[in-house]
Amino acid sequence: MEWCRIWKKVKVNIKAMNSFKEQVSRYVAFLTFKADEDIRRETYRVNLRRLVMIGPIFFFMELALLPIEQYLLGVKQVLIVFLIANAVIYPFVYLVSKRQEERPEWLLRLAIYAYILTIVGLGSGLSLKGLMSTDLVHVFLMTVVSISIFFILPALGHLVILLLSIIPYLLIYPHLLIHQEIRFVILNNVIVFTVISWLLGRLVYSASTRMYTDRKILEEQNALLADMAVKDPLTGLLNHGASQDRLRREIEIARDTREQLSIILFDIDDFKGINDVNGHLTGDEVLRQIAVLVKEAVDEDDEVGRYGGDEFIIIMPHTSVQGARVTASKVWQVVESVKIEDTDLSVTLSGGVHTLEEIGTRETDETATEIIAQADGKLFSAKRRGKNRFISDAV
Repeated sequence: MEWCRIWKKVKVNIKAMNSFKEQVSRYVAFLTFKADEDIRRETYRVNLRRLVMIGPIFFFMELALLPIEQYLLGVKQVLIVFLIANAVIYPFVYLVSKRQEERPEWLLRLAIYAYILTIVGLGSGLSLKGLMSTDLVHVFLMTVVSISIFFILPALGHLVILLLSIIPYLLIYPHLLIHQEIRFVILNNVIVFTVISWLLGRLVYSASTRMYTDRKILEEQNALLADMAVKDPLTGLLNHGASQDRLRREIEIARDTREQLSIILFDIDDFKGINDVNGHLTGDEVLRQIAVLVKEAVDEDDEVGRYGGDEFIIIMPHTSVQGARVTASKVWQVVESVKIEDTDLSVTLSGGVHTLEEIGTRETDETATEIIAQADGKLFSAKRRGKNRFISDAV
């Protein structure tokens, strides 16, 4: 019994330790939250956009303060230094923000941190200058808090910026104030607000990156749904409706560019017999293999769709009758390689090829439905002539 009580206490302690470890892990993840490259790039984009926006505001604000600096505790030297820094660094930030997708990450970080340090430096400079006549330390405090809220900074980068910003208070500030009590209060405020600002920055960074992550997941799901709406689930090709939409678009493009346009409509000979003898699973495998082989056989600009059942369509922009015949011949040949396990199936195709010649140079009322009907008529003729063949327009 004594051992049972001891074991129960040990299990309770182990559970408490595990719970403590989980809590520590959560806090560590919160404080050092890392994001993948896409999310990092998004934070760079947002930060650079905000810097490009506020840069001119800071510059003209500093410029406007110069004529009245004598009424503002004599901060002329500080304003001039940071006017020059702004004039030098802002063009660099602006150039980096352009075509930033092509820039390396280290360059994006350099531009962001350089300008943020300029802003922090201005706040520190005004605060330290004001310490000689009055307490302007609140300018620094407002600066570090504003940066933590306004910019999306990772833990380490944000910490480095804040540590660099308080160095002047540690090195210069003790020589500006004689009273030890005042020095202690101001330095204490600076350190406390620096810590608070860093934690606030972690909240902003965590919330922003999670928002971007959720948006990325939503975009991927929407893209998947959009893809499912136009793709045939069995073969991965365009479905019936999407094939017709694509053909309509290509007809309009062909009319505008006066280019030729060809289509091939084909189906599998005796496909019903394949299903009846070998089963529908075998029939599905035949459809999948044909879809893969045909997709590999056509040109990159061509589009393949499953028009319905065992019927397929190939839409070929900028393709003449001769080019369509070449594609039809390649498709007819590759299908000979279809092999289904545990069967001795031999698969053949019949199809019709129709080409719109000199489209756009003459009046034409042919719609997508009528063009498909032309190819379907030739497919029917191929069936009547013994199957296993493609029939095209006469040259």
